[in-house]
Amino acid sequence: EWVLKFLKYFVILAGVMLVFYLLTFPGVWCNDEYTILEYSKRFILYGWHHVFTEVVYIISMFLFINPIFIVLFQLLLASVIAAYVLTELTEVIESKVGKKSKWCYLMLVPFLLPSSIIQVLNPLRLTLYAFVEVLVIYEIFAIGIKRKRLSVKSAIFLGMLTAILAFWRSESILYLILLPLSL
Repeated sequence: EWVLKFLKYFVILAGVMLVFYLLTFPGVWCNDEYTILEYSKRFILYGWHHVFTEVVYIISMFLFINPIFIVLFQLLLASVIAAYVLTELTEVIESKVGKKSKWCYLMLVPFLLPSSIIQVLNPLRLTLYAFVEVLVIYEIFAIGIKRKRLSVKSAIFLGMLTAILAFWRSESILYLILLPLSL
């Protein structure tokens, strides 16, 4: 049942974003994206938008061979993260309410707003960074709302995500301080 909920959310999110991807094909590319792309094609790690951004570009080009699929790769990753968080939140809400609720589909709205869709179609670091941040915030929320102890697996997962966030954008170094305090 969890997998079916996840697939529903994923198909809705990815489907809507794919429609907009096709309408704006090859996505929303501006100035910096072309610079990052040129360096990534030559496997040069250029630090302007961080090494992780170039790694995402390089992985995307390895998987799909063509640079236009960088946005598609980002769209799929964002959809997977959002679908996971929405599925988990649905489980929490339904366990608290005691029945299935169609109101849970309203949680899709922030991810399907025009501003969110445009962000996903723009291949800069902020998009994936924001979705990883949503995942970290959900994991902290889940530990609190489910009132469960922090397992070693969850601690390692949160630690890795926090390290990625802190490394990807310098202002996220605060996560290294605030995350342990929030648990």
